Amino acid sequence: MQPSQSSAAFDVAVMGSVVYDLIAYVDTAVRPGETRIGSSFGMGAGGKGANQCTMASFLGSRAAMVGKIGDDLFGQEYMKYFSKHGIHTEHLLMEAGASTGVASITVTGGGENTIVVVPGANFRLTPADIDRAAGVLAAAKVVVCQLEVPTDVTTRALKIAREAGAMTILNPAPAPVTPTPPELLALADVVCPNQQEATAITGLPCTTDQDVDAVLRRLRDLGCRLPMVTLGASGTSFPHREELPADLRD
Repeated sequence: MQPSQSSAAFDVAVMGSVVYDLIAYVDTAVRPGETRIGSSFGMGAGGKGANQCTMASFLGSRAAMVGKIGDDLFGQEYMKYFSKHGIHTEHLLMEAGASTGVASITVTGGGENTIVVVPGANFRLTPADIDRAAGVLAAAKVVVCQLEVPTDVTTRALKIAREAGAMTILNPAPAPVTPTPPELLALADVVCPNQQEATAITGLPCTTDQDVDAVLRRLRDLGCRLPMVTLGASGTSFPHREELPADLRD
């Protein structure tokens, strides 16, 4: 039975990555082979999926997280973190013997950064795991996915959400290095790449206003119902209202 938007158990369900950030701050960039004394160090919750779910909760939404972590210290800390912020974690799976995803980040005094992400348990998430979480995905008004877990997993989550009548959002980050399956794009009501990601998906440049318009048209041709391109400090570009499907105009 398809849940009504007013009776859905969750406002937002996020299926995606959970990564613990390890952040070292240094004055200038470290060169290959060099050891540098840093100015400070921090640790905290990260991963595009976890960040999106946490912000939804911070904004007052009833939020659920679907993903996979390891049974290590970082996984245990993440469970405490989600519990503290009232996020539903029945299907945030903890896999024995796996490492939780981590990101080793170096940030310079000028704000430049380098990041090495080790996905760990995120890449152990399977379509079967998503099938077991179908009740949570089907009970949400909005389901959000990214590309930091296997593509077949993201496709399965969006399909379940679409069939249940939820609004589906795909944040196609990081920029895909292989062609993005048209089925994946067609399953998302909203697709919101940045300029680099838009180029990776469409093969088109995305620099000028004319470029962005062409990218939006191409994304619609690929099946995206509401494509938009984020432009950093310049905001976001999306099609004119009259170009959208009737149910997405308001």
